[in-house]
Amino acid sequence: MTRIERQWRLYKDAAAQAGHALPAERPIALECHVAPTREQAFDIARPFLGPKYAAYADWGQDKVLPGAESFRIGFEKLAHERFLLGTAEDVIEQIEARAKRLESNYVILRVSWPGMEHAKVMQVIERLGAGVLPYFHR
Repeated sequence: MTRIERQWRLYKDAAAQAGHALPAERPIALECHVAPTREQAFDIARPFLGPKYAAYADWGQDKVLPGAESFRIGFEKLAHERFLLGTAEDVIEQIEARAKRLESNYVILRVSWPGMEHAKVMQVIERLGAGVLPYFHR
């Protein structure tokens, strides 16, 4: 999350220097998969997010990131602090951590990826509705 925290600080500093208040809504968009276990979430997401980020690397999108960061790394390392993958409890914890560190109050979750079966998309939507969203609606 260090990369996004750096970008957030740059944005806040630029807004302050220009005399602008922070917007009322501060969204973050994240890839997300909720499964009964963390391992299952990674196993389901890997065949979809791995190729998606390999395509991004082919397009050179990782070349504009700070330092020598690359999307051409193992999936577990790529997923670390980049995707929300795990049980409902894992995802709640990850959302809370990001929202706090990035001062975000609006989360956009991408739960469907190219080639993903409709049934898998519906399962994650149901798991979000049953195990994640009620936590944040309290």
